[in-house]
Amino acid sequence: MRRRPRPPGPSGPCRRRSADKARGETRGQREPLPIYPLLDLADAQLTVARAEQARETQAAKVAAAADEALRHLALSDGNSRLALYAGRR
Repeated sequence: MRRRPRPPGPSGPCRRRSADKARGETRGQREPLPIYPLLDLADAQLTVARAEQARETQAAKVAAAADEALRHLALSDGNSRLALYAGRR
């Protein structure tokens, strides 16, 4: 059985490496997708999340102050305004 003659030039893995090198890629250095737009999107989402968290924290502080005032009024039910004012100090 006779073998067919090989075509001129590199074959198999060598051909792939030559094609990669022609495209400017080397083995192990392929970047499948550009990551920078994804990172920019993540930064924008993080900024929005931090702003929402700050708003929620401020709203929780206001709610806690209102709750404390209502608790104080509930304890002082039936007292005069002067007694309520004196009790806050």
